[in-house]
Amino acid sequence: LEYDKLRADVVPGLLLGPTADGWASLSSMSGISQNNLSTLKQYLGTAASALPDTSTTVNDVTIPLGSVSQTLTRHNNILSGVGSVDYNLNDKDSLRGRFVVNRWDYQDYAAQLPQFWLPSPQNYYLATITEYHNFTPSLINEFRLGFNRYAQNYPAGDQKFPGLSVFPNIYIYELNLDLGPDDNAPQFTVQNMYQGTDNLSWNVGNHSIKMGYDFRKQISPQGFTQRARGEYDYSTLELYLQDAVPDEFLERTTGKVTYYGDQISNGAYINDNWKIRHNLTLNLGLRYEYTTVPYSERLQTLNAISNVPGLVTFGEPKAQTDAFMPRIGFAYSPGTSGNTSIRGGFGLGYDQLFDNLGILSAPPQLQVTVDSTPLTSNFLKNGAIPDTASAGSLDQETARALTSGYVPDQKLPKSIQWNFGVQHVFANDYTLDVRYLGTRGINLPVQTRLNAFS
Repeated sequence: LEYDKLRADVVPGLLLGPTADGWASLSSMSGISQNNLSTLKQYLGTAASALPDTSTTVNDVTIPLGSVSQTLTRHNNILSGVGSVDYNLNDKDSLRGRFVVNRWDYQDYAAQLPQFWLPSPQNYYLATITEYHNFTPSLINEFRLGFNRYAQNYPAGDQKFPGLSVFPNIYIYELNLDLGPDDNAPQFTVQNMYQGTDNLSWNVGNHSIKMGYDFRKQISPQGFTQRARGEYDYSTLELYLQDAVPDEFLERTTGKVTYYGDQISNGAYINDNWKIRHNLTLNLGLRYEYTTVPYSERLQTLNAISNVPGLVTFGEPKAQTDAFMPRIGFAYSPGTSGNTSIRGGFGLGYDQLFDNLGILSAPPQLQVTVDSTPLTSNFLKNGAIPDTASAGSLDQETARALTSGYVPDQKLPKSIQWNFGVQHVFANDYTLDVRYLGTRGINLPVQTRLNAFS
């Protein structure tokens, strides 16, 4: 076991705030929201003195501004542990067990103001048990069962903006201020991965053959709703204190949905290192993978009412079935000196699609993004963008208008790699290595918010 305890003082960047005289002028002012004022003063604090030529105007009154200093000590406590056990059952069978734990008691300090810093635990556990069996000296089998769990939590805390059910993120550009918790909070991720693997190694003649099968079942509930508490951006302090509708930006995603990235993956491979001659070896391999579409992405069928025949169908995405990954390579040494080696290879591999694609593409029956308001004044007092979700039954016109994402049939990103190189030894002491490497990525996913950009 190993335990690390880390401490560090963090000072936010330049923050502007009213001086004591500035706060006094605002407190006695009519025509502004005292609720907004008191909340801002509570979290921002008071500037010790005014900066030269730095002020703002609120209701035609000049308010002096100065630098606000806030310092807080953040902490990271890290516990790491490893355990292992090895047991030989007999001459042909042996067991290996491994256990790994990493616990990170981390403080999320992404919020600009330290009053919103919160503990953010991140824990990782891994356990495996492996059985090795020697059929013959040239035929060996490895069977492994494994489990790993990763849990991460970024809470937003229980602080509430007076009159609202949550504390949103309020930007006041004039003060360089982001008032509120971590912009990405709350969010959480839990991943439970169950794995079964079998690998067979066989040396026969001039061939060294390896083949195997890998099964993985993932149970992964996650929560990451963009701007779930709302983001409201004001260009000036005056507009915020007047409780006007934000003039720079306002948006909130409503509907609290847990995304389930649950899926099953199957993979099989065979690889052969074939020593054709003493100076020529050929490597041939093929792998195949099949991965199901995550559970929550299959819920796109809830938005079938938005289908446009001949244009788009919000159906259940289909899993890719042609993920074959060939590999070929060679190593050749011409002549008998062994001073020159020529190597080349080609391979293709598939990657996984990241869950954020599905998390941000929930159908409007579960989740919608709102970036407008019927309010003209008293924005925060009247609830800002409410947290009521547009869920359940929707007519076709409304469902289409609220649709902001689409999950297509699964098309895994793939990478093609190739290389060719020549290595030569001079005078026994000098080596020249000339190599060409190439990589090409295809079907790399790009996120685009529908109806927001052309």
